[in-house]
Amino acid sequence: MSIPEVKVAVIGGSSILGSGFPGAFDDVEVIADGLIFDTPSDPTAPFTHAAVSGTKFLFVPFHGITK
Repeated sequence: MSIPEVKVAVIGGSSILGSGFPGAFDDVEVIADGLIFDTPSDPTAPFTHAAVSGTKFLFVPFHGITK
């Protein structure tokens, strides 16, 4: 799977935990969820591909830490 071309990345931190971002926000359209991309090192943490007001972005929660 190729990484979607976007101009904006949102990296979540502790202040966004529990908010349900991005899916729980009315103005955000989730295009795809749980996207994992292969890299030369390892697979990435799961990303969400979403859009708000037509601007597409990739979101990864808490700096990609999932373990």
